[in-house]
Amino acid sequence: MYNTVPNTVGTYGFSNLLLSEIFNPLTKLENTYNKNVGNKLFGKFELQYEVIKNLRISTRFGYTKYDGNAKSFTPLVFYGLNNVDNSMNGDGTTVAGKHNSVSQEKANYNSYTYELFGNYNFKVASDHAFETTLGFSMQKVSGNTASYGSVGSDNVNPQYRTILTDYLASLYGSGNSIGYTYGNNFSSGSTLASLGNEKLGWEEQTQMNVGFDMNFYKNKFNIAVDYFEKKTKGLIYQASAPAVILRGLSAPFANIGSTRSSGLDLTLGYNNRIGKDLKLSTSVTVTTVKNLVTGTNTEGTARITGGSYFNGQSQTVSVFEKGKTPYYYYGYKTLGLFQTFAEIASSPAQPGAQPGDIKFADLNGDGIIDSKDQTQIGNPFPKFTMGWNLNLEYKNFDLSVLTYASYGNDVFRALERNGNYTNKFSSVMERWTGPVPPIMPTTQGIHLPMPITTAVYLTGTWKMVLS
Repeated sequence: MYNTVPNTVGTYGFSNLLLSEIFNPLTKLENTYNKNVGNKLFGKFELQYEVIKNLRISTRFGYTKYDGNAKSFTPLVFYGLNNVDNSMNGDGTTVAGKHNSVSQEKANYNSYTYELFGNYNFKVASDHAFETTLGFSMQKVSGNTASYGSVGSDNVNPQYRTILTDYLASLYGSGNSIGYTYGNNFSSGSTLASLGNEKLGWEEQTQMNVGFDMNFYKNKFNIAVDYFEKKTKGLIYQASAPAVILRGLSAPFANIGSTRSSGLDLTLGYNNRIGKDLKLSTSVTVTTVKNLVTGTNTEGTARITGGSYFNGQSQTVSVFEKGKTPYYYYGYKTLGLFQTFAEIASSPAQPGAQPGDIKFADLNGDGIIDSKDQTQIGNPFPKFTMGWNLNLEYKNFDLSVLTYASYGNDVFRALERNGNYTNKFSSVMERWTGPVPPIMPTTQGIHLPMPITTAVYLTGTWKMVLS
C-alpha cells in the first residue's frame, strides 16, 4: 500500500505496468482539493378559490434561487514510472510543460414556476365520483448561462451569429489570414465565425391522461387505470446543411426533433384492518410505455448519433432516428466466434479478423463487414416497470416497504478497460483459447471472445459497437 521505492516521491505505492488512466486511489484522494459551497432559497405560494360548487381554481407560484462557489486545486503528482498522466517525476522534479493549477467557479441561478388549474368534481348517483382538470404550467430559468423553458427546456445557448476580426493586425499591423493582400500590403478584415438561428425556440410538451379509480367490497379493494400520452416537439439538435452552405462553419442548433410516448398505468390495492390494532395496506403498480421518434429534420431523414464516450477510441452507441425508439443502441449483429483462419477466409471480409474474434453478420449482403451492416441491437427503455408497496401499522409502530422492478431494457456496458493489467470480470477465464465445435450465437458463459476494444452484452448476446 505504501511507497517503498527509495528516492521516489509519494506516500503510497504505484504500478510500473499501468501507464495511464488508472491510479492508486489513495494517491488520488491525497491530491484532491475540491470545495463546493452552495446556498439555496426556495418557496411556494398557493391560492385556491371555489368559484361555484365543485368548481375550484388553484394557482401556484414557486421561486428558487441558488448561489454556488466552487474551488479546486490540482497539485503536481507522481503516479508511477512512465505514467503518461504524471505531472511530477519520481525524483520530485516537474514534468516539462506541467504545472499546478487553481480554478474557481461562481454560479447563480434563479427560476420560477407558475401554474393555473381548474378542477371540477361531480358524482353520478351516489357511488361514482368524477374529477376533471384543465390548466397550464410554465417555467423560467435564468442565471449566468441563461436558458428558458415552457413545460420543456431550451437546453442550448442562444444561437447568435459571430464575427471574427483580425485582432493581431489591429495591434501590430500584421496578423493572421483574415483579410486580403493588395500588392505587398496586407489589409485586415473580418469573417463570419458562426451561424445563428433566430427561429430557435423552446422544446414543448403536451400531455393527456384518461383514467378511472374504483373501490369495491367495502372499500377493501381498489383499482386505478390511467392511459397517458405525451408528445414532445421542438427537440434541439444540431441541424444538417450542405458543405457549400456551411463553408467550414458548424451548423447551428435547431428545433428538429419530436417524440411520442404513450402507456398504461394499472394499480391494484388492498386495505384492511385486522383485529383491533393491526392495519394493512398494500398495492401493486404496473406501467407500460411505448416511445417513438416522430420527427427529425424537415425531410425526416436525419440520423443523429449520441452516447459518446472514449475507450481507446471515440465511440457513439445510440441513434435518434424517425420511426425508431429514441436513442436506440446500434452496432453489429453477431454470429458467434471465428474458430479458424479457414472460417475467416470463407466468411464476408472482416478486416483484421483473427480466430477468437467476434464474427459479424453481413446484413446488406455485399460481402464486406462495414458501417453499412450496423443496425439496432438494443433498446434502452423497459417493456414495463413494476412497483410494490406494503404498509403495516400496529398501535404506535409502523413499517413501510417499497420495491421497484424494471424489465426488458438493454444496458450498454463500457466500464472495462483494455489494459492487460487492469481488473477483469471472472468471465475472462472462459475466454476463447482455441478452436472448438461451432457454438450457438447466444450461448452465455462459455467461450467468450478474445479481448476486444468495446463490447456490449445485451440479452445474452455479445455485440460489438463501433462509431
